[in-house]
Amino acid sequence: MQRVSGLRTLPQRVRVIIGAALLVLAAGLAVWSATSAKPESVIGYVDVNRVAREYLEPTLSEPLRQETERLQAELDQELARLDKQLEDRAKGLGEQERQRLASQIQDEKQQLFMQYQQRLDQRKQEMLDARLPRVRDAIGKVAQRLGLEVVLDKNLVIWGGYDATDEVLRELGVKVAGDASSSGR
Repeated sequence: MQRVSGLRTLPQRVRVIIGAALLVLAAGLAVWSATSAKPESVIGYVDVNRVAREYLEPTLSEPLRQETERLQAELDQELARLDKQLEDRAKGLGEQERQRLASQIQDEKQQLFMQYQQRLDQRKQEMLDARLPRVRDAIGKVAQRLGLEVVLDKNLVIWGGYDATDEVLRELGVKVAGDASSSGR
């Protein structure tokens, strides 16, 4: 009685076809695994302008609007106080003295406006500085997850590298175009 021993009983041609098919399947799996799991490059880049536009601006717009309104209300009160001061001090003055006083008050208003503008700019910078560590952390997490050793600003990259911008935005909680339920932030 003759024993059947698996592939050895198949004709040579069939064994070659099966072997070739297995090689093609293995190569396909290797290519798919390499392209879907991690980027080929160890250098990544992030479009910092896009992160600012899609994450920082939306998260800062409302607090900045509120701070601007608060400072504007304070400035308006100070300007009204200066107008009242001009009105009170101008009583009984001659035309030349009144113009000199008005010019002096106008200079004070200009300085006051510049002070409030500086305060607003300082608050904007403080709010931005408070959010930048979250952006840096997101970039770091994405870089570790993807095996990136270096992440640069997109504007510094001339050729090559892996664009990690979408992943960073997702890490920050921003819906990215092309996501399944992309409805914006």
